[in-house]
Amino acid sequence: MLSPVTLRIFPSCYDCLSWSDDGELAVAAGEYVHILTPRSAAERQTANDTGTAGGQWHFSRFRTNLFTASEWPVIYPQDRQTFSLGAEQSNSTIVGLKWSPPGLGRHRRCVLSVLTSNLMLSFYEPVGLGKWTRVAIVNDALKSYFEPLVQEEGPKLRKSTIRSFSWCPPIKAPRSEKPSTPYSVPDAETRWGVQLLAATNDDNEVILLRTQRSKPEPNPTSSYVLKLLSITALGDLAGNYPMIHPGSVFSTTLKSRIKASNLSCGPWLFQTSGTQQNTYSVASNVAVLYGTKLRVVKLDVKLTHENDTTKSDSRHKTSAKTTELTGLSGICYDRHYTGPFQWLYTEASQEVLLAAGIFGGLAVVSVSAARYLTGDIESTEIQTQEWPFHENTVTGLQTDESRHWEPISGMFSTSNERDQQSALYLSTIGGYGAAQVFNGLSDHTPFFLPPWKAAIDDYTDQFDIDRDLGGMVIGRTWGLACHNDHLAVAFTVHPKDMIEYRTAAEERTTVVFIPLDKQSEEESAVAISQLPADQTAELQREKREAVLGYILHADQRPDGYSALSKKVIYAAVRCVILDCKNEALLARARESLEWLVTLTGLDLRDEMSRLSVVEPKSHETLEPPGKEIFEQCDICDASIALNSVQESQCANGHVFARCTLTFLSIQEPGVSKFCSDCGTEYLDGDLLGSHYDEDVRSTCQTLCDAFDVCIYCGGKSRP
Repeated sequence: MLSPVTLRIFPSCYDCLSWSDDGELAVAAGEYVHILTPRSAAERQTANDTGTAGGQWHFSRFRTNLFTASEWPVIYPQDRQTFSLGAEQSNSTIVGLKWSPPGLGRHRRCVLSVLTSNLMLSFYEPVGLGKWTRVAIVNDALKSYFEPLVQEEGPKLRKSTIRSFSWCPPIKAPRSEKPSTPYSVPDAETRWGVQLLAATNDDNEVILLRTQRSKPEPNPTSSYVLKLLSITALGDLAGNYPMIHPGSVFSTTLKSRIKASNLSCGPWLFQTSGTQQNTYSVASNVAVLYGTKLRVVKLDVKLTHENDTTKSDSRHKTSAKTTELTGLSGICYDRHYTGPFQWLYTEASQEVLLAAGIFGGLAVVSVSAARYLTGDIESTEIQTQEWPFHENTVTGLQTDESRHWEPISGMFSTSNERDQQSALYLSTIGGYGAAQVFNGLSDHTPFFLPPWKAAIDDYTDQFDIDRDLGGMVIGRTWGLACHNDHLAVAFTVHPKDMIEYRTAAEERTTVVFIPLDKQSEEESAVAISQLPADQTAELQREKREAVLGYILHADQRPDGYSALSKKVIYAAVRCVILDCKNEALLARARESLEWLVTLTGLDLRDEMSRLSVVEPKSHETLEPPGKEIFEQCDICDASIALNSVQESQCANGHVFARCTLTFLSIQEPGVSKFCSDCGTEYLDGDLLGSHYDEDVRSTCQTLCDAFDVCIYCGGKSRP
């Protein structure tokens, strides 16, 4: 059970919480982002034993409003159609943040995207425990694209600023029909998916970008490559406000002031028609809040498999086409949309639901999955349903249901594929909360009470007792987030119907954690406590054989043995001889030894005799070409024998740990990465310097890319 956390901050925006798939919780608070990183089971036990505060989390924070002159150039006075006092002269506080899907960042972790009030969207990732840095600015990609197309400074400025953004669900490319080798590993796009980012600029254009992490370079200018795939300008105001005469002065003025302030990407559905060989086509829809009306943009994306790699190690070329759907305009006339939006869909469902915040309530739009996929949506085929927000107020002996008008401050949905149901949770800034279960657009049923109501009531009651307010207390909810069947709710407590005086020292934001499924909570607690030490040696050997088989079957891949280090191949062969019972893999190891003998002319008869112990090599053997195969101690230059898969020892007694991927000795500090769950140590290809040979560095990077999570527990490494 996760305990509540109280932070000495005040939220700076609605939807101030974002919980990554890696378990890191981000909280937006003015100029700072507060990060709550979960501790491992061993760390929690140590913290409890020593009485350390915050035993379940590591706490860190960083500022997001520090920009250099090159990152955020000075903006000189513009005409009144372009200049915005709010953006240019703001303190660059946080107005939105969201974690990317897993697989984009270093060690396949999530990247934190933060939108500040100066209309800059930045990416952040950790560079150490508690230290975060900005690694990319999305606005730079827009500037590079529009620089040669737009000459005037005002329009160019509007097109390169970002008003809102949303991460699309990852598009996981299908695996090839048949693995090329028995130990082949799917590529990154198959395991983690293609990462797409949708954004709206100040010129009311919906922009789709592909985001990739660039390959390591000695002095990279940016850690990420952002490619602009498509741009769609939102249509004329006539579709939103038919009462305004097109071409009038009022229409022209309104168009320059109205902004696309919110958007949300829907699920991807596979397109079966029109597909070609090595091409994977999917379609999605993006809901956009344009002024006070709803607009929908259809996304058609194609992934084409290519054998050659580019700068960003991608094997899939991505192309996209975006078009605005006018069929949804008929549902926009009589509603005042306020946002946010949330899509609800399960794989077996026949319809796609869009939950949209409206003034004083919630509207749910239902479209069939077939129409959602094709985009041929007519107004008559759209079903809508509204839920007005009502809250009970008790006056004397009479109970009255008054309408609640506060805007939605947090909305989140969860899907249960087993029951084919989606659950929607929402909260408002006025303290109203509700929950609803959908398996389609059913009858008009009232909302349920939110599962966090009792937890917030406890805090408001205590606040009332401490200050003797006579029940005039309200809890304001600022954001919702969900991870691993736990719902996080951020709220603050205030006096009601009176003036509140509060200093910065009294600012408090509480985050409570509500388990949505008690059974899943128990299972997650058991899973967290499991470590590779609890696994049998046989299971660890099987997982290790997957890595050994991948190395020894390299000649069956297009790059072949030439792409791998001979030193790594020799180390893998010795590990197979020492710790493998797979006869096919042992035969493969003998073939690899014969290849090494043919290539180098070295005497490897001891290894080929399948002896478990091989004596250290002499100094003469360590000269080329033996130096390319055998390991040598960096301290005393003595030979290192490979007699264990966990550690190594040179002829003079120096002991080192072995990398679990390359099976090489880790002889210096600062070149390793550790699994955040079990602590297994690996060489990090990004950290290997010139001390290591180029083939060793490239081989280590290849193995780190192929096995990008811990081979024992599936955990991710932490910088």
